[in-house]
Amino acid sequence: NSEAEDEVFLRTDILPSFMGGDIRTFQNWVMQNLRYPAEALEKGWEDMVVLQFIVNREGYIAMEDIKILQSKYQILADEVKRVIVSSPRWTPTPPII
Repeated sequence: NSEAEDEVFLRTDILPSFMGGDIRTFQNWVMQNLRYPAEALEKGWEDMVVLQFIVNREGYIAMEDIKILQSKYQILADEVKRVIVSSPRWTPTPPII
């Protein structure tokens, strides 16, 4: 049914995978694709952006499925979100039968 099709898994034994790797593969990809905003560089801003996101059934991440949990500077959080949304297709968590 459509309700089961739209279910979000808050915890699962099988996580989505990124480019055949694990979360480290994804972290490395993010770091390679970040473009530090000029304003942040000029002002010497540094931040650790903490977020959560949902990998949808097709293996993509939508902007509305990203939640920033911690960030001092919105401009840096926005750049991280831009990179996350632009990520290649993930292998999503298989449905529970």
